[in-house]
Formats: sequence, structure tokens, C-alpha cells
Amino acid sequence: MTGVVLLIPVALLARRRRELALLRRRDALWLLLLAIIGGSVPYVLFFVGLQMTTATTGSLLNHAQFVVVAALAVPLLRERMTGFAWVGLGLLAAGSFLGVDVRVLRFSEGAVLVLASTVLFGAGVVLARHLLSRLSPELVMSAKMS
Repeated sequence: MTGVVLLIPVALLARRRRELALLRRRDALWLLLLAIIGGSVPYVLFFVGLQMTTATTGSLLNHAQFVVVAALAVPLLRERMTGFAWVGLGLLAAGSFLGVDVRVLRFSEGAVLVLASTVLFGAGVVLARHLLSRLSPELVMSAKMS
């Protein structure tokens, strides 16, 4: 719903009205997909999952999004990652576990939902980056916030 409200100023700007009018069907479908996988669905999965698991488990899984983005951006966006970058990602992942009381981690249905939301959020970031190569940030943002 927020994205629909955000589209109002986009539609009012002449430049953005032109962009909307010239929007290809394929791009409109990509924006719809972004609204689903980068917005509404992962939020539902996250909050329902968080209700069913521990805060520590939910937080740890949610903060793994950077791993998902990197894993998808390399093959899909053809982003280059050096060996140092991969080592850095590994250190970030390992660092996420520091200070976590592993006794409160629970792999449950809730954890699966939070993990699914993390994967969808990460995919949404990669899709948004792809769309930004040809669409305005306002249009992509509006779709993602829908």
C-alpha cells in the first residue's frame, strides 16, 4: 500500500509520468515481481517466523542477507568478487556468531520462515539493482515498497 501512495508524487512529475507511460510490459512485470519478493511477502514471512522462533535465531538468520545478495549478485548481475571479498564475507558471517548464545538458537518452522524471508529480501535487492540499470530509483523504490 505504501508503494501506491509513493507512486502519487512519481506520477505527478512530468518526467516520471513519461516513464510510466513508456514502461514496457516486461518491466512492469519485473516491478510487480519486485513488489512481491522484495516487499510484501518477505515481511509476512519474517514477522510470522519471528513470532515462532527466538529473537536471537531470527536476528542471526535475518542478518545473513549479505551472503544471499553476494551469492546471487555474482552469477545474476555478473558482479566480480575478489578472493579478499569472499574472505571478508566469510569473516562477516563468522562475526555474526560472535556473542551469540548458541544455546538459544532454535531451528524451527519459524526459523525456516525467517530464512525464507532473508532469501527473498536478498533476491529483491539483486532484482532492484538490475532494474535500476534502466528504470528510475523512484519507480523501483515505489515497487519495492508496495
